Amino acid sequence: MIGAFTVVTTLQDSKSARYQREADLTRMERQGQLQEEVEKRQRLADLEKLHEQQDYNDRAAKEARMQNVYDAYMRDLTNIVLKPNTNLTVPELLFVRSRTSSILDQIDVKRKWYLIKFLYDSELLYAKDSGYRFVDLGGSDLSNNGGAEEGQCYANTHENLTGGMIPLGWQRDGDAFQVLYNGSDWKIDEMNKEWESCLFYATAPRRHRKVVLLQVIDVTELVMLIDTRRARFQVSGYLGGFDDERTQTTMTVIFRKRENRNETLIVGKVSNIDRRNKTTLLFRDQTNVIPTGTTSIIFQLIFDRVQSANTIVQTINRFSISDKQVYVGHFEKKNKHLAEIKRKKYLQRQEYMNKYQVVNLCIKNLDDNLDDKQLKKEFSKFETIISAKLSP
Repeated sequence: MIGAFTVVTTLQDSKSARYQREADLTRMERQGQLQEEVEKRQRLADLEKLHEQQDYNDRAAKEARMQNVYDAYMRDLTNIVLKPNTNLTVPELLFVRSRTSSILDQIDVKRKWYLIKFLYDSELLYAKDSGYRFVDLGGSDLSNNGGAEEGQCYANTHENLTGGMIPLGWQRDGDAFQVLYNGSDWKIDEMNKEWESCLFYATAPRRHRKVVLLQVIDVTELVMLIDTRRARFQVSGYLGGFDDERTQTTMTVIFRKRENRNETLIVGKVSNIDRRNKTTLLFRDQTNVIPTGTTSIIFQLIFDRVQSANTIVQTINRFSISDKQVYVGHFEKKNKHLAEIKRKKYLQRQEYMNKYQVVNLCIKNLDDNLDDKQLKKEFSKFETIISAKLSP
């Protein structure tokens, strides 16, 4: 009995030790996994902080660079603005125009308005018939990333860009991005394929016909120029689409006024008909005086898929409203519609007769007590009977 007891106790101790080792191993593995998760979260947090710091440094460097450019511009113009307007020479005015045009591409919108106000206060912006010497800023870009050259520009249009970055300086309703000309396999007619530039690209799924890009520019700093009708605008751009896709690209400008009487200008519309069903971009532009009272200007790029009537019928025909199936079709006059129904029924009957080779038979000397059902049942033993009817 002692020996047997000793063996059992030893086996139980060995089994308990094995369970304990397995439990210790499981606990160690779990601790290792938890440690890895903690380290992974810490690495992600450190990486996010690093990106935030890099973004901050980039913004600070860009801000400092723009301020240095702006300060250098002011220093260069000091001697010119101190001279009486009538004493300015043509070379001096050309110098101011050249320096101004170059700096407008290097500073933000806020500094652009400060610069224009500075030129106005320095009596360098006047109407051409005012008798003063003036600086012509025609052709200067006062928009924010109007040429799609800043921010993320995607190279591959075949990848899923849904949720991609919004073009810098713009707001969007729908999926619109910046893509490289040369980053796609598009064959854009009459365009220079050596350009390393970007364009705005919109993708409109079937449930969303329209995609809109818009930008709002505050021009309250220019009110003294606008209300004296000394501020002119020129809006231009290349609009287009792909092959024979029924699309229309529109550029509009909305002049928002203090009294809420907005003015809307359609700069251009380009449809597949205008493009002659080619993948191309067409130039559109408008030039005029900014309406008095304007406090902000809204630029809109509207990418619209023009759905054909056939597409609409195929998409929404027989859909349900309040558990009732709705018919959607092309409008037809009543007599034409009835004639079409009659024609379809005739064709169906002819097709059925040709398929089954229907033959009408006349049967006599039947029992007076026989009815239609019994007649059909009796003759169905020999062939398929479509209908059986007794004459009175």
